[in-house]
Amino acid sequence: MSDASKNPQKKGKGAQAAGGKNQPIARRPSQRTLSKKRREERRQRLVMTVVGVAVGLAVLALIIGVSYEQLWTPSRPVARVGSTTLTRQEYWQERRYALAQEVAQNVQLQVLFGDNPQFGGQLSERNPAVNLQAGTIRDTDINEQTVNDWIDEQVIQSGAAEMGIEVSTTDVNQQIVQELGPIFLPEPAAPVTATATVTGTAEVTGTVASDTTAEVAADEDETPEATETATATETATATVTPSATVTPGGPTLTPTITDTPAPTDTPRPTPEPDVANEQAPEVIDALYSRFETEIQLLEQEVNLSRADFVAGLEEQYRQQLLVERVQAELLSADSFTPTDERRRVRARQILLAVDAPEDATEEEIDLLYAERRDEAAEIVEQLREGADFAELADEVSDDPGSREAGGDLGFFDAEGVTESGAVYLPELVETAFDLEEGAISEPIRTQFGWHIVEVTEVEIPDEEQQLSDERAEAFETWLEEQRADLTIERFPAPTPTAEATAMPTPEPEYLPGPPTMVPTPTLEPTPEIIEDTDDGFGPTLPTETPPADEDEDAATPPAEADEDAATPPAEADEDENEVTPTATTAADAEEPTP
Repeated sequence: MSDASKNPQKKGKGAQAAGGKNQPIARRPSQRTLSKKRREERRQRLVMTVVGVAVGLAVLALIIGVSYEQLWTPSRPVARVGSTTLTRQEYWQERRYALAQEVAQNVQLQVLFGDNPQFGGQLSERNPAVNLQAGTIRDTDINEQTVNDWIDEQVIQSGAAEMGIEVSTTDVNQQIVQELGPIFLPEPAAPVTATATVTGTAEVTGTVASDTTAEVAADEDETPEATETATATETATATVTPSATVTPGGPTLTPTITDTPAPTDTPRPTPEPDVANEQAPEVIDALYSRFETEIQLLEQEVNLSRADFVAGLEEQYRQQLLVERVQAELLSADSFTPTDERRRVRARQILLAVDAPEDATEEEIDLLYAERRDEAAEIVEQLREGADFAELADEVSDDPGSREAGGDLGFFDAEGVTESGAVYLPELVETAFDLEEGAISEPIRTQFGWHIVEVTEVEIPDEEQQLSDERAEAFETWLEEQRADLTIERFPAPTPTAEATAMPTPEPEYLPGPPTMVPTPTLEPTPEIIEDTDDGFGPTLPTETPPADEDEDAATPPAEADEDAATPPAEADEDENEVTPTATTAADAEEPTP
């Protein structure tokens, strides 16, 4: 080491002497300063490292989240049929198609029934709700119906392919135009060529004085005719046939107008392929335009696109055509034989009720039934001799539900189920289905007494309906077989539920006739409460008071009414023998049943 480096003071002095000027002397930093500086540098490096790691972790988490949301989650399977898998991404799209199909149906109903005040309000609320659902598909749970529909679609397509059945895009467009064209495509304007012809025919009878101003042919067989032609602007035509009566002032024409009803609309024929391929996009444009306008008027964001409607309707009608063609293949019209099996019957009855005590023995019950058996047989004889069924039912039937309707039971099927959900007794139903229309049955014994039944109407489906029903049944059987042959999986697999103990099917609660409604009791008006204001002047009286005459009449009923209410008429004793199986009024329901 040199002397200058060992002795900085000397070096400084030398430099000062050499330069001739005073130079500042550089001091060496102390050990503490150097140590502090090094600690600060280490701290900065540590902070930078931590920040870098944090930023790196944040970026990594963001990448993982985006990958999970955009790549992993959409690729996860939801269901699988054979080798075809429905991913979450595809499910989201299928759900959009299903919502577009629902909107299309709602728009059709709006066009057809939007002016109906009963349905218009309900229909106007559906599409906005569906549009909101479309915006939250990713955030909501899996819709089971959509998944099940997709599974059925795959099963049907697989089975139809094995049968050699296909549906082309042109077939789908023809179906769309045929069903939706009459609703969303305007009818082409046709030139008006119809004319209305008014022909007047005057029939002359009697004689006319020679000084009359009208010339009338004396021959009774001579009939003057007048023909008038006018351009028609209405679809309906009117034929006017006047008749003439001779009066001293000349014949007076009295026209009789008969309106010809307007022709009814006939279903559109299947459009030609080129026409269907051209008009199908127009139909979808008109449908989507109605939906889009409806949502925008509510200031909502439109969450379904036109492409959703195109794909959704194509999927819907392709499935519909496949089902129809598979059904026709399973059961052809040539191999089908219609039957005369009844679907429902309509009947009326007369019930002679038999009320047996709960503790009665079988012998006692049989005696009670025997007491009214002869009465029932006599009624049957009267009816077969021509007695009016409705009048007899009103006079002697013990069933309040049908008595006031002339004994009418309404329509019911072979299980005894009516349109209202009531279920009739098997004995009565079996007899009714065996009876010819208009025939009177023998007395039928049931738990309610003796029934006399007449079938008034028989409902047998026509051949077309029977073929449709048989095809639908055959298709359901075929579909179950296809499901069994294919491997169908759900992800995640459904959690197996504990097998519930088989409960016996409860026996339906049979009714002797149509149910009777218990009238709603009329509530008495609540008396007005008089408040005490504690102001020294007593209670506050109501400002509006009814007239004094009405108050007196309401407060003091006539003495005769009290006597009538307190003493029931003697005829009530005769009615006590009449057994009513079902309650008809609230008062009857409160009385104990013997």
